[in-house]
Amino acid sequence: MSSPLQQALNALNVTIKPIFLGVRTPPWGGPAMRAFDCTLTRGSVQIHMPFYQGTGHKQPPTAADVVSCMLSDASALGLSFEEWCSDTGYDSDSRSAERTYHACIASCKQIKALLGGHFDMLREQEH
Repeated sequence: MSSPLQQALNALNVTIKPIFLGVRTPPWGGPAMRAFDCTLTRGSVQIHMPFYQGTGHKQPPTAADVVSCMLSDASALGLSFEEWCSDTGYDSDSRSAERTYHACIASCKQIKALLGGHFDMLREQEH
């Protein structure tokens, strides 16, 4: 059974094409993970997003898996860097944290372009 988020994405004709890149260490470090280059499409809008999942996963990510992570990144929307650090536990003196914050903002812009006026509604859907 698919999640409410996946059902909503299906209704909006959001599709995903995940390309498996192999097992790699993600840019933020830690253990090796399954790496994908994912293309999400809705109508004429396409976005590309790297996606990592644990090696225990046997299936490629779904559109809901990737969109759910991107919507989580959208928590940075409307927050200053210092506010975002306070909310997420990052050190506001960290350049790495600042890069992560800007990556979240960029991800948010991409997902908003893909989802258009459905962005806020989809943020409320569970996955």
